[in-house]
Amino acid sequence: MVFPFSMSEEEILVQVGAAGGRVARFGGFGHMAVVVRDDGVVPKATDFGAIFSLSPLVLSACFSLDETKNAF
Repeated sequence: MVFPFSMSEEEILVQVGAAGGRVARFGGFGHMAVVVRDDGVVPKATDFGAIFSLSPLVLSACFSLDETKNAF
């Protein structure tokens, strides 16, 4: 998910936790995070105050298979 640029990583952690989810990992940019819900339901950006969500499968097409480091 991509969160507002005005939010810090700590603010994102608090907001996601208060909404019943958790951050599994932050992306290569401070405003991107992999978010999971504690109840197992697929998370929606609006549930956690994110601007929008991205599919990791779709984004994987943006990176070379041989890359050893990427944003995710």
